[in-house]
Amino acid sequence: MDRRASIAVVGNGLVLALAGCIQFEETPNPRSNGDPGVEPIASLEMIPVTDKEIARRLTYSLDEPQRKFAAEVIENGSKTVRGTDEPFPPDRRFVYDDTLYEFTAEVIDSQPAVVFRITLEEVDDTDAETIAYDDLPPVDKQALEEYGWDDPDVFEVGGAPFVYLEDEVSDSMLVPEPDYPVIVWESGIQGRFIIESQSETAMNKYTYRAHTVHESASEYGGEIRREHEFQLSSLPEAQERIVSEAISDEHGYKILPDESIPDTFNELVKYFSDEEKFRPEDTGSETTISGLYFVEYDGTNHWTELHVEDDRSEDSKS
Repeated sequence: MDRRASIAVVGNGLVLALAGCIQFEETPNPRSNGDPGVEPIASLEMIPVTDKEIARRLTYSLDEPQRKFAAEVIENGSKTVRGTDEPFPPDRRFVYDDTLYEFTAEVIDSQPAVVFRITLEEVDDTDAETIAYDDLPPVDKQALEEYGWDDPDVFEVGGAPFVYLEDEVSDSMLVPEPDYPVIVWESGIQGRFIIESQSETAMNKYTYRAHTVHESASEYGGEIRREHEFQLSSLPEAQERIVSEAISDEHGYKILPDESIPDTFNELVKYFSDEEKFRPEDTGSETTISGLYFVEYDGTNHWTELHVEDDRSEDSKS
C-alpha cells in the first residue's frame, strides 16, 4: 500500500482526489500489539492531532532527499534535473513550511541510455590486470563519483545501477565489459568491477515547477477536519475506558481473535455508524464501518482509525 494521498480544495467544498491510500503511521501494525502475525478482529486507535498534522498525514510524505529537492524547487520556482526516473512524483500534494504545494514535471529532452548493474568487490591481492582510477576516462569517473567512489574507504556493493548514454558507452573502459577488471585508487584500495546485467532505458531531462495549492497547511487540515469531524461526549464509564485506552496505549484498543467483542465496544461503535468516515475517492467501502474518522473528544481532535471485521460490522450497526 502506498499510504500516501493528496486532496484538492475547490471553492467551499472538498474534492477528494487522492492518489493512493491515506498515510498511516509507519509503525508495527497498531492493532496487533506489535506482533505482525496477530491480526485483531476489532480495534480503535485515536491519535491527538493538530490541523497541520492532519494535512501532513493526508498528503505526500517527504524523506530528507525529497525535502531538499522540494526546497530548491520552491526557492527558485523551478529546477531542471536528469534521470531515468522522476526524482519526485509530480501531481502529489505535500506540506513544506506550513504551505501546501504541488509540483508539475515536464520532460524537455530524452536520450537513449543503458543501465548496467554492477558489483564492486574489494580485493587485497590480485593477478588480474589493473587500472588506476586516475587513468579512467571522464565518463567512468563520473559514474563512480555519483556513488562517492572517487576516493572510497572500504566498500563492497552489488547491483548498483550505472547509467550511460548510448553514445557514451564507446568512451568507457568499464562497460559493456571492463577493459581492466580491477580498479586501483590512490589510497591503495583495489576493487573488482563486475557487470551483472544491462538493459535499455531513457535518460530524461525533467523541469519541475512549484505550485501553491493552499497558503496554510493548518487551514487546509482544518477544512478537512471540520467537514468530517464528530464529537464523542457524555459516554458511559465503560466506553470512556475504551476510548482512554485507544488514546493512551501505543497500539490503541484492540480485541484479538481469541477474545470476544464486548457489548460495550459494540455500543461505542454505534456512534461511528451514524457518522461519515473519511473515505478517499475510489478507496475503501461504504458498506463497512471500518476506516478513518475525525473525532473530537474531551476538547481534543483525534485522527481515529476504527477496525471491525466486515462480517461483524453489520452487527454493530443493528
